[in-house]
Amino acid sequence: MQIEFVEAGPAAGEALTAIAALVFEGPVLTEAAEALDKHTGGAVSRAAAGGRFRGAKGQALELVAPANLHASHLLLVGAGPKDAFDGAAAEAAGAEAYKALKLSGATALELRLDAAPELLARAAFGARLASYRFDKYLTKEKPEKKPSIAAVRVASAERTVAQNYRGQALLFDTSAANATRSANSISPFGVAFGSLLSSGSQVGMQWLAGKNRQMMEGVY
Repeated sequence: MQIEFVEAGPAAGEALTAIAALVFEGPVLTEAAEALDKHTGGAVSRAAAGGRFRGAKGQALELVAPANLHASHLLLVGAGPKDAFDGAAAEAAGAEAYKALKLSGATALELRLDAAPELLARAAFGARLASYRFDKYLTKEKPEKKPSIAAVRVASAERTVAQNYRGQALLFDTSAANATRSANSISPFGVAFGSLLSSGSQVGMQWLAGKNRQMMEGVY
């Protein structure tokens, strides 16, 4: 899956694009969510206030074909308390956005997160980890079961060289993490460590790689 760092585009988005914006616990709309709310005639705030969505971490609220948007889907991603939004929360938000929209039919996911460059890179890292699939043996998988998202665009009004390099460094880490996942998927320990692999945690991945190496040395 391709990751891009881009300048914030038109509020309406593009066809076959899904837009994801953060909402803090409350719910409290971020600047990006407020801009989308204005563009959709208040659809975002009405949706956030009309159900059990409170902006808690792990929550997501999807609006399909929202008014006045070219984008096919709009997703509100719960980010938890605003003062506690850190790198780990950014990773979780990026992963949640991808998982919620991967089968939507949209081919691109645009993350509008209103965050510092490092946190934007962490969100991209989370989305990249969430996109991992070991599908080597899924030869008869139906098309509708395959993820449609081919690109994640991280939008920022202040796209900087530092942001881009930081993002590339983090995304490089996912290659190592996913290689470990693939190796463990076909090793005797793949099933035992499946839940740890799915967490996408950097610390968990480092621990898993070391632990698996020790156990493999003990067997062979």
